Amino acid sequence: AAGTVGDFVKEVLTKVAVSIIADAVKGAFSPKGSAQPPAVDANEDDKSRMRRIILSLIDSSVPISEKVGYYATRVDYFSSGVVDHSFILSDQAKYEKRWPQRRYELISVDEIAVAPDRTYAVVRYTLGFHVANDSQARTGSSKVALVIGTFNSQPRIHAIKEWIQPSRQ
Repeated sequence: AAGTVGDFVKEVLTKVAVSIIADAVKGAFSPKGSAQPPAVDANEDDKSRMRRIILSLIDSSVPISEKVGYYATRVDYFSSGVVDHSFILSDQAKYEKRWPQRRYELISVDEIAVAPDRTYAVVRYTLGFHVANDSQARTGSSKVALVIGTFNSQPRIHAIKEWIQPSRQ
């Protein structure tokens, strides 16, 4: 039987996280092909930090230039593959131009799975949105998954993926 979307997201992003973070932090993970230890529970500080990052990302009043500071130098970005900050700035500017009216709501933080060595976390959340321009509007929700690594105690997003849920109209 097929697993849930959440199972798929967790499996894929855990593999992505291991690959991205292992490349970024040499020696932080065991050799390829070896089993990774299970994730540990997120503590209250982890949950609070991740929630702050999410709220900043979805806050329409936060400038793009500030949001890009949450991203690592190279990011597995939505369906675009691995990109850099200039791509993210350009993509976000295009999105804001297409949808000048944007409203987002953090519906829930569904999961925070932290690596045992605390070098990365996989965060899944549900987002409600309403975007509009002069001729059209879209309302719905999406499931978002982030891989967040920490370097010098500063969280950085290494991967972000989104699955838009069918809207009920």
